[in-house]
Amino acid sequence: MAPSSSESLTSMSATTLAAGVHSGSVRAIDAWQASREAAVSAGEPAEEHRGGSARSDDVGRRRAGKRSEPVDSGNGLAVGAAPVARRNARPVRGAKQLRREKRERRKRNRRSTDVRAFTGLLDSEASAAAEFVDALPDDARATLPLAGVPVAIKNNVTLDSPVIKRLLAAGAVPVAMTTTPEFCVWGATDSAAYGVTRNPWNRELTPGGSSGGSAAAVAAGFVPIAHGNDGMGSLRIPAACCGLVTLKPGPDVVPTELGAGNWGGMAEDGILATTVDDLAAATAVIAARPELAVRSQPHGLRIALALNPPISLGGKSLVKTDKKILAATRAVAKALEACGHTVVDARLPYPKSPWPLLARWTGGLDADAAAANFPISRMERRNRYHALLGRVLRGMDTFAAQHKAQEAVSEFMGSGGDAFDLILTPTLASAPIAAEAWHDRSWARSLWANLRYAPYSALFNHIAWPAMNIPAGQARISGVPIGVQLAGKPGSESLLLDVAARLEREQPWTRTAVD
Repeated sequence: MAPSSSESLTSMSATTLAAGVHSGSVRAIDAWQASREAAVSAGEPAEEHRGGSARSDDVGRRRAGKRSEPVDSGNGLAVGAAPVARRNARPVRGAKQLRREKRERRKRNRRSTDVRAFTGLLDSEASAAAEFVDALPDDARATLPLAGVPVAIKNNVTLDSPVIKRLLAAGAVPVAMTTTPEFCVWGATDSAAYGVTRNPWNRELTPGGSSGGSAAAVAAGFVPIAHGNDGMGSLRIPAACCGLVTLKPGPDVVPTELGAGNWGGMAEDGILATTVDDLAAATAVIAARPELAVRSQPHGLRIALALNPPISLGGKSLVKTDKKILAATRAVAKALEACGHTVVDARLPYPKSPWPLLARWTGGLDADAAAANFPISRMERRNRYHALLGRVLRGMDTFAAQHKAQEAVSEFMGSGGDAFDLILTPTLASAPIAAEAWHDRSWARSLWANLRYAPYSALFNHIAWPAMNIPAGQARISGVPIGVQLAGKPGSESLLLDVAARLEREQPWTRTAVD
């Protein structure tokens, strides 16, 4: 049974006492949030991050022109490469400060009622993880790159899944499970079981989906990082809606076990974060690839700026991208040019027929439901139609269509001196859609709403290329941040993170939404 959202943060505070995140315990989350709220109550503006991780000594080294080198911890993890959200211990607080923090916690509880990011808290699991980290000798604790870092987990995996085991082995503290739409099918997060999840930047809008609860939790400042996964944009869409950074890796980078075959190989696990360094550090953990946490400075890249609409019929576009989003994407292109890269306007060859991708999407739900012995008759109305369509389209040769799309995009990237290294597109075509009970709507209405606002991400699941969302600086639409998508060839995860880190320094964004 899910707790009421007013319970969520109260219960969370009860399991988190006043100590710094660096102490390596579940007490981290309360201190991390209290430091934010104290600044807000004092009238300070939202925190603007200008590159680097939350660890002040690492930021100092970077500003001094020095790189924090990774240390082999003996468990395949990088240490010293931008650990997430490590803070200095806060001073002892007096009675007046404690009363003020109590008032702030009440305000936070009301915000949680609006956001509805969590399906349940992990009190016992958090305590066990915190006690394990606290009991370690200092030198052993120092080898854990995520020691004491609170993490929220998307509720379509268990704590025994490979990706979550890696987070916990790195010292992360699991504090809550996050909301999703039923079977993680849609780009807005709501369900009959848990209600409507709302965007912390604008409560009238969705935080995206299907990792919408995870994105809302990070954007609201409840946790510094969260787990999610992406089968048709389910990391990148929420990240764009909520002003976060995320990376959908390519196949075999992160161990992923989702449903019956990872939606035909389209789905990948990943992380939602507020900074590139935090994203890179956590991604290095779940990939067991320490080099992903270390940044370099690429120069002279050729980047394709692809603003052409992804969905058309008979040569006519079915999707119109908002002018503010196009302008923000062009501004990012200018920033990339200022970093020494070459940006070229180009038309990305999206598949002409939507049917193969639709067959993979709908077939994924049908296969997942069958594997879980979940009768179609018990699904939401729109999902019943979705799964049945998957059965109808089951015989379609989607492998051939995927191969054709991969060849087309590979040819588009070119070769030799004129080859493109990366692709830049918008992540969304419009502001996020309304936060409402989409689970009560028809399949056609849900499909059209999703296609109109989030058409850019699915291609890179279809062709199995890595792609990420990056906030476009301070650009806004309907009060929420605007995101851009960077994609690259297979194996380009580190390059994508390098370019994103430079963009973060050139066009800093506000890290979290503040009332």
